[in-house]
Amino acid sequence: MALICGIAALAGAACVAASLAVDVAGGTPAALAGGLWMLAASVAATIAWRRARTAERLLAGRNVLARWAYAPAEAAAYLDSLLAEERRACRRLLRIAGVLVAAASILSVTLDPRGGRPTHLAFLGLLLALVVATEGAPRLLRAQRGKAAAEAVVSSEAAYVAGTLTSWAPSDKRLRGATLVPGEVLALRIAYSASAWSGGAELGLSVPVPPGAEPAAASAARALQGERDRASAHRAHSI
Repeated sequence: MALICGIAALAGAACVAASLAVDVAGGTPAALAGGLWMLAASVAATIAWRRARTAERLLAGRNVLARWAYAPAEAAAYLDSLLAEERRACRRLLRIAGVLVAAASILSVTLDPRGGRPTHLAFLGLLLALVVATEGAPRLLRAQRGKAAAEAVVSSEAAYVAGTLTSWAPSDKRLRGATLVPGEVLALRIAYSASAWSGGAELGLSVPVPPGAEPAAASAARALQGERDRASAHRAHSI
C-alpha cells in the first residue's frame, strides 16, 4: 500500500511538472489538481508505511498482551458492522470534500476566466474520483479483511482484529485506558486520543471477546491500564 501511494504521489508530481513546463490551456488547473493529488498520496504513503511497520511488530509477537480466535460468523458480524460505520464516515467526508472542490473551482474560474472549461473538467474529474473512492474503498476493504485471519491480537501499542489494525503508538496517539464492557457481546474497549496535529479527538476501539477469551481480555485490559498509568507518570515527571 505504501508503494502504491508513493507511485501515485510521483504521478501527481509529474502532472504538476508537465503542466508548468508546457504552456497550454488548462495548465494551471491541471497543475493544481496534480498538486492536490500529490499531497494526498504523500500523506497516505506515510501513514501506510507507519501502519505496515506497526503490523510487522504486532504479528511478530512483540509486546503481545492477548490473542484469541473468532468463529467465521463472529468475524463476519464484526466486519459488517465496521463496513457500515466506514461507509457513513466516507459519505460525511465526501460531502465536505465536495464543498471544498466546488469552492476551489469557483475561485479558480474567478481568478482565471479564460481557463474556465478546463478548470471545471479538472475539478469534475477530481470529484468523480473522490466519489468512486469513498463508495468503493469500504467494500474493497471489507472483501480484503474477509480473507484475513479471524483472530484478535492485542499488544501494548496496537490491536489487530479480523484483518483490521488500530494503533495508539506514543508517537502517533495517546492511550487513555482499557476496560471490559458487557453487552450482547463482551468487548474490550480501548480508549485513546488522536495526535495533537489532528485535533486530539477522543477515539476508541471495541474488540469483541468470544466465549472462553474473557481471562485473556481481562489481563490485556489490566496491562493496558498499567501502560497508561506509567505513561502518565512519565509525562508528569517530565513537566
